[in-house]
Amino acid sequence: MQSTVPAQAGTPGNAGTPPKGRMARTYYDTSGRLRRAAVEVPVDQYGTITSTQYRCRQHGVAGWWPISTKTAPACERCNRRMVAMDVAAPPVLPWREMWGAAERPLRPVWALIAAGGAAVAVDATDLPALVFAGIAPVAGVVAKRIAAREVAKGRLVFEADTDREQVEASIGRAARAAGWVTAGGFGAFAAAAAFGVDPGTWLGRAAAVALLAAWLPAAAWWWRVNRTRKAPEPVIVAPRERTPDEVAADEAVKLWRAEVGVAGTDLDWSSWKRIPCGWQAMIVASKRGGLLALGGEYAKSTVKRIAAAYDVPFSAITWIEAYDGSPNKALLLVQPSNPLSEGQVWGGPPTVDMRRGAAESGRLIDGTTMFDTLYRYGWGAPSEIVLGTTGGGKSMRARKKMIVERYASYIDAAGVRRGAFVTILHDPKRMESYAEFRDAVHAYGTTRDDAHIIIDALINEMFRRYDFLSGLEWIDAKGRTRRGGLAWDPTVHGPVISHYWDEFHELAGDNEFVKKLEKLARYQRACAMRATLLSHMGTLGDTGSQALRDMLSGGRATLFRTTSALNAGLVSGGQLSVDPRTLPREPGMCFVVDGETAPIMGRESYIPGGEEPGNVYDWLFDDDNNPIGYPAVIPPETAEAFGAEFMEWAAAGRRPEGRALWRPSTGADAAPVVKAKPADVKCIDAVLSALAGSPTPLGMDALQASPVVAAGGWSTRAIRGAIQKLRDEMGLVFTSGNGPSTRHELTPQARADIEAQLAAKLEEARAAAAEEQE
Repeated sequence: MQSTVPAQAGTPGNAGTPPKGRMARTYYDTSGRLRRAAVEVPVDQYGTITSTQYRCRQHGVAGWWPISTKTAPACERCNRRMVAMDVAAPPVLPWREMWGAAERPLRPVWALIAAGGAAVAVDATDLPALVFAGIAPVAGVVAKRIAAREVAKGRLVFEADTDREQVEASIGRAARAAGWVTAGGFGAFAAAAAFGVDPGTWLGRAAAVALLAAWLPAAAWWWRVNRTRKAPEPVIVAPRERTPDEVAADEAVKLWRAEVGVAGTDLDWSSWKRIPCGWQAMIVASKRGGLLALGGEYAKSTVKRIAAAYDVPFSAITWIEAYDGSPNKALLLVQPSNPLSEGQVWGGPPTVDMRRGAAESGRLIDGTTMFDTLYRYGWGAPSEIVLGTTGGGKSMRARKKMIVERYASYIDAAGVRRGAFVTILHDPKRMESYAEFRDAVHAYGTTRDDAHIIIDALINEMFRRYDFLSGLEWIDAKGRTRRGGLAWDPTVHGPVISHYWDEFHELAGDNEFVKKLEKLARYQRACAMRATLLSHMGTLGDTGSQALRDMLSGGRATLFRTTSALNAGLVSGGQLSVDPRTLPREPGMCFVVDGETAPIMGRESYIPGGEEPGNVYDWLFDDDNNPIGYPAVIPPETAEAFGAEFMEWAAAGRRPEGRALWRPSTGADAAPVVKAKPADVKCIDAVLSALAGSPTPLGMDALQASPVVAAGGWSTRAIRGAIQKLRDEMGLVFTSGNGPSTRHELTPQARADIEAQLAAKLEEARAAAAEEQE
C-alpha cells in the first residue's frame, strides 16, 4: 500500500501527499463504525479510513494527511495553518444535480416573472411610472460595456466562430432593443400627457411594463454570457518529490508496524531524523500503557526484535524507556556503524564554565555533547559512581575530571580569578594511576588510615558549613533580617570540596569507614561537597552498602564496560535496560545516567598520555615545572575544621620523601618538630613581607625585584620554594594565572592577620616610647 505519510507536517511548502492507494465511499471510522461519504476517501485493506483532508480557507488548496498527524499542515501559498475537514455524509437526494439540470433552461421564465412582479409592485404602491423612464437607457449602456469588456479580455469560450460572431452582434442588438423600448415608453407617457390621460390608468401601466421589459434583452444576454463563461480552472497541486529522508522514514514506519510494533504502539513519523551513523525516532503509545509490553523485563527481547527488523547488529540499537519522563514515550536509535569509534581529545579550559556549572566531557551517541555537572546552583554538588573493568576508562575519567576541577574558576568582585574546587584523592594502588597528581591535589591518601583521616576531616568541614549556612543573615524583599535558608554559592561562600575514592572495593569491607561515608553522602550535597566512587562492580561488596550506592548514583552514574549484566540495573535504579558487556572494547565507551538527562550511551573525551602534546602533565605544570591552573585555596576556616593533623598530613604527602617521616601529632609516635633552615626562614619572611607591602599581585620578576627580596640575593628556586611553602603548607598565599602571567598575593585572611600584627607592634612601640618619655 502506498504510504500516505506527509513530508513534514506543519511546515510551509507542503501540499500533502495525494492518496494513490485504495479509495472508497464506504469506510470504517477510528471507532470502528461503518460510515458513508459524499466523496471517495482513502482506506486501508480493511476498509478503515487512513487520512484526514486539510483545506486552506483562503486558497482552497487541499490535501490528505495521516490521521496520526498532530500538527495542522501549512498552505504552500500563504503559509497559514490549514483546517481539518470533516468527511461529508451523502445527501438523501442529489439536490444539487437536480437543481443544476432544471435551473438553466428556466432562466427566461424567472426573468419574466421578475419583470411582472416589479410592475405589480409599482402599481400596488401607486408610484409614478415616469420615474422608470431613465433607467432603461442606463441598462442598455451597461449591458454593452460589460459585454465588450468580457469579449476583450477573452473570458468567453465558444465552440465555433459563428458563436463568437453572434455574441458580438448581440451586443449592439441589446443596446438598440433597450433604446427602442425606452423610446416607446417615453412616447406613451408623452401621448398620455397630450391627451390628458391619467398615467395611473391602463396607459400608464402599459408604459411601466414596457420600460421594465427593456431590462429583458440585457438580462437575457447576460445569462447567455454566464452560460458561455469559462469555468475557473481547478487548483491542481503537483505532488512534491519526496526526499531520501522522507522515504527512509516511511520505510522505518512500515517496518515497525509490520515487524516490531505491538498493539497500541507506533513509530512517530514526525520525530524521525538523521543522526551520526544512523537515525532516531520516538516510539509512542497510541494507547496508554502500550509500551509496557516492550520495556522493562522485555527490553532485551525488544532490542533483538528491532535489530532483526532493521537488519543491524544488536549493538546498533539504543532503546531508552520513559523518555522525557513519560512512560508512554521511548527513544529509539538505530546506528549500524558506531559514531563514537573515534576518540575525542579534551577541548581544554575553554570547555569549562563554572558560572554555568557545567563542563564538556565527550559525545553522546546521538551526536550531541556530553556534559559534566560541576555544580547546580541552588541545589548543590552532585556525586557520582563510576563502574568498569580494568582498562575500561575509570581512572581516565577521574584524571580528566580532576583537571577540569583545576581549571574551574571564576572572577571575584575584586577582579581576581579564583579556583572553585578543593580536590582530595584516595587511591589504594599507591597513586600508580595518578602519579602526576601528587603535587596537584590538595591532599591524597593510599591506606585505610589515610581514608579515615580524610573522612573525619570532611565530616568536620561539612558540619561547619551547615553551621555557617544556618547562621547566615540576609535581608528579604520586605526589608526583614533573616537567618538561614540560603543555598551555598561556591563563588561567594567557599570552594567545592571534591573527594575521590578509587578502587573502593578495598575500603568497602571497613564497616566503620562505610558508615562515615554514608553519613557524609547523605548531607554533603547542599554544602558544596561531592564524592566520586570508582569500583569494578555495582555489588554491595564493591560499593559498601546499598544506601551509599543509591545516594551517589542519584547524582550521576557512569558505567564503563563490565563483566556483569547486573551492573546497569544496580547503579541506575532500573533505568538502564542494557547489557554493559556489549559495549565496544574501546576506552571511554560508557553508559551515562545523569540526574538531568535520560540514560544514553556516550564516549568520554580523553587527555593524551606519555609525552604527547597536551598530556596530563602539561595541564598541571608548565615548562619550568611550575604548577599551573586555578586550584582553590583552602580557606582558613576550612583548614581549622579539617584540623592541624589533617593539614600536616596533607603537607607531608607533597614532600619529596612523602609521608615516610610523618607521624601523628599526638601520642607515643608523635612526630618530632623539624625546624626550617635559617636561610629558608629568612627567604620566607622576605617573600611574605614583599607580598604584604604590595597592594596588587606580584609576578616572579616583580617579586625578585622588590627591595626586601633583592637584598637577600636568593635564587629563583629558593623563592619558588618559599612561595610553595606559604601557599601549600601555610595557606597564606594565593597563586593565579599560568606561565608568564602567574601572579602571587596574600589571601584576605593572611593580609588581615599581618595588618593586625603590625598594628599591635606599632601600639607596643608607641607605649614603649611613652614610658621612656615619662
